[in-house]
Amino acid sequence: MKKYGLSDFLAHVVKSVSVESGIMNYAEKSGADLIAMATHSRHGIAHIFSGSLAEDIVNHVKKAVRTCSLRK
Repeated sequence: MKKYGLSDFLAHVVKSVSVESGIMNYAEKSGADLIAMATHSRHGIAHIFSGSLAEDIVNHVKKAVRTCSLRK
């Protein structure tokens, strides 16, 4: 956060059985209207082996999801 000059933010640690369920449960409990997350933008064989957390979230929540690529 320091690298980008951000100073007004909150960080939460959530214990859950999976990253996907943790994100979905926290978004529901906090009353979030939007889930924003970064993605590695994997393609091809890397996508097959690693999957996509963002894709899983988009396919299972009834909230808006905003993704941005970490690739330059």
